[in-house]
Amino acid sequence: MTNSWSILPYPTQAGQVGGHEGVGKIVKLGPGTESAGVKVGDTVGVKWISAICGNCPACLEGSDGVCFNQKISGYYTPGTFQQYVLGPANYVTPIPEGLEPAAAAPVLCAGVTVYSVSLKPFVHVSVRQKHC
Repeated sequence: MTNSWSILPYPTQAGQVGGHEGVGKIVKLGPGTESAGVKVGDTVGVKWISAICGNCPACLEGSDGVCFNQKISGYYTPGTFQQYVLGPANYVTPIPEGLEPAAAAPVLCAGVTVYSVSLKPFVHVSVRQKHC
């Protein structure tokens, strides 16, 4: 697998599995995940950004989408086109019960981008047409 995005590694690691927007059930939790807010059996998703550092200026400001040390699913970490995926318990996205994976998956990429913008304060601008 190769990519043409200059901001991502080229080529990706040999044998890398691609994919993001994966949805599945948690089958096992590792040590230190007790306070992550998810449990075995929960349905969760893996976004385009599969992990963040939580310590850089961007993360500390709540701008995890521009984390200086982010991990991209399918490039820096094995992606979701496989049976099992590892992900940080504190960064997977809980999927509401009853929401079909096919409906939830697209929200993990473009949907997250659009939703996150709605959480930011806006400056409202009024544009008026000049009448001649």
